[in-house]
Amino acid sequence: MVYQNSFLARYVMNKEIEEWLVTKSIPSKSKGKSVGGSSMLMEVLPHVKWEVTGLKIYKEVKDLEWYIHKIIPPENLELGKRPVDVLRLPWEDDSIDIIIADQLLGCVPYPWIAAEEMIRVTKPGGIVIATASFMSKYNVSNYFNISIQGLEVLFYKLNETFVNSWGNKEANNILNYTRDANASIVEENENFKKLVTINDKNSPFTTWMYGVK
Repeated sequence: MVYQNSFLARYVMNKEIEEWLVTKSIPSKSKGKSVGGSSMLMEVLPHVKWEVTGLKIYKEVKDLEWYIHKIIPPENLELGKRPVDVLRLPWEDDSIDIIIADQLLGCVPYPWIAAEEMIRVTKPGGIVIATASFMSKYNVSNYFNISIQGLEVLFYKLNETFVNSWGNKEANNILNYTRDANASIVEENENFKKLVTINDKNSPFTTWMYGVK
């Protein structure tokens, strides 16, 4: 259960997406892409043949190796040979079974183009997952904070979409102004376990979308 190892901001999100993913019948030879970096959600589908790519404007793939080798069997993992341009993904139309953009879309200048590209390369019936921040403090690498309505608009061409959010004022203050939430996983901190049960729809910290093309 990947959500049990999630940080405060991701716990509810990872739990919901994980529960949805385990209901899907994804063949063992499926091709998956994690765009812009690695995601804990990859661990839910370790049998998928994953390629993890960095972005020209964001992360270098070499910075991700320490993490992804812990959660994905080496035989099912490929590091992209070079960072990709998320606005011009180098993959063919309808070629990928599942694509994940974890906390990515707010970090690119034209997220609507990135979303179109993700949909383009996903096979009919394939899965698209995107997560974002909404009430995070100013970050020099962010262009946008994305609401659930924003995710619905970005991925309106999918045949099936689910959007949700999580946050509350106390948790948002911790996540924005202290480092505590990045030091412990939720299951090891009783205060965090209580906070994740509180969801104030007026104070979303994290938003997410998962759907089928």
